[in-house]
Amino acid sequence: CGLASGGSGGAAGVSWLEVPGFGTPADGNDDYEILVYDPPSRDPSQPAPLIWLIGRRMPYDRAANEDIALDGLGWRAEADAGGFLFALVLPGDPSGNQQLDWTDSATDQAFFDASLDLLAGGWNIDLDRVHIFGASAGGRAALMLGYLHAERLASLANQAGSNPYQGAWPSTPWAGDIPALFIHDPDDPIVPREAVQDGVDMWEAAGQRADLWFDYPYGHEYRGDVMNPRMLEFFATTCNER
Repeated sequence: CGLASGGSGGAAGVSWLEVPGFGTPADGNDDYEILVYDPPSRDPSQPAPLIWLIGRRMPYDRAANEDIALDGLGWRAEADAGGFLFALVLPGDPSGNQQLDWTDSATDQAFFDASLDLLAGGWNIDLDRVHIFGASAGGRAALMLGYLHAERLASLANQAGSNPYQGAWPSTPWAGDIPALFIHDPDDPIVPREAVQDGVDMWEAAGQRADLWFDYPYGHEYRGDVMNPRMLEFFATTCNER
């Protein structure tokens, strides 16, 4: 069902959201929070796709996260060109280890649902076109959230993220179909091919669509200028019409 939202104009800009019921202040910032970029090219009268970066092992500082996600990884320019909403969704840090980590805890699952509800309540989102992605530990978290919340997602992309279930694949039924794009460089010095292939095997064993980009040429580096267009091309082929 494509990614183009059509039209142009409307209010736009960067917003930081606190999700009610989650997190406590830490150094002036909440642990659980969302960065939203609403581009000026979005037509507010039309439902827009939502592209969602799974923030994991990100810094606490909002300005740093904004710079990383929107400019360093290139998502401001992509959202401007595509007219879709972009969100960086940051989980909490219940362990106190100074890393914002997604887990399969009931709290983080509830945070996922509450975050999507909050975004849908504040913007005109096409809930058939909600796509998530992550790299490395974020890619691993994207796979986990894709399995846990398949009914609310259209697709996901994972760069160099290993299977979060480490071979002990879930035996419970999947909530729905969720295509996944697996991205990996065979010469990745940090995450071996076997770890990524294990996630592919889990997807395929469940009868899920698994697209492979296994000749990504930049090792473990997230190169937004190369990877983002390919992910958007994949997202455009998927839709959650259920």
